[in-house]
Amino acid sequence: MTKLTIEIVDTHEVTKGARGEDWLARVAVDTSKLSADIVAKLAIHGLHQKIADAASGAKTEAEAQAAMEKALDALLEGNWTSRSAGEGVSELVRVQRSIMRKALKEALGAKSEAWAKFTGLSDAEQNEKLDANYAKNEKALSPAVEAEMKLREQRRKAKAAIEVKIDL
Repeated sequence: MTKLTIEIVDTHEVTKGARGEDWLARVAVDTSKLSADIVAKLAIHGLHQKIADAASGAKTEAEAQAAMEKALDALLEGNWTSRSAGEGVSELVRVQRSIMRKALKEALGAKSEAWAKFTGLSDAEQNEKLDANYAKNEKALSPAVEAEMKLREQRRKAKAAIEVKIDL
């Protein structure tokens, strides 16, 4: 068994919305009320999900294996993501790309051949296309980008203000 001491915010908000709908459900979790056993299960579940998700686009076992190992290597190196393209860009650009990616996926259809072609591109090629499409659609997408940037700033302030120590 490995014993870890971690610090997490004492309130974490979980949100869920629906594509194409104008609603967002929210649940505030008082993490100080979670038992150490539950936090440990959540951590292992998250680890499993994070590594498995890395292989979500894989077409072969070998491709899935390589993607999962790359994700694990990144985590062991202290990096949340193993993606390198886009590193060094501002948070604003990352948010613009994220919003554009969601819009593109919705426009093309998650199971479409066009979406599969896009996701088959390298990270750098995807970012290039996202940036170009965002520039073409900036007026329509900038309100969503501004809202996400404000939300992130609020989360940072909340996290900095309230933290709890948990000893596992």
